[in-house]
Amino acid sequence: MELIDIDEIDSITRSTVWASVYSQSCASCHGIQLEGVTGPALKGSNFGVLANAQMMTADMLLDVIAGTMPESDPGTLKTEEYNAVTSYILQQNGYPAGATPFARDAPSVKGARITP
Repeated sequence: MELIDIDEIDSITRSTVWASVYSQSCASCHGIQLEGVTGPALKGSNFGVLANAQMMTADMLLDVIAGTMPESDPGTLKTEEYNAVTSYILQQNGYPAGATPFARDAPSVKGARITP
């Protein structure tokens, strides 16, 4: 997969990039619609229950994804790709794309509670 500099593209294009990274790296286990297949659902009420039970924040979600995914080869995606997948999951749960790219240490990300 070709690395795309997500910092240099607008938010609409970023959304397309997020979907592409998710589709290539995550959909086989988590489903095209994030509905869950062999992995858990990442959208909707099932995801909401999980996020609420764990008091999940955006940076926690990123840490879990970056540290454990893809399941067959954890840690093999680039930082920008992990950011893209996390952004896509958040977007699909109703969080709008921000004006700036998602980054772990951004003030708007650190400690931001996920409440789908």
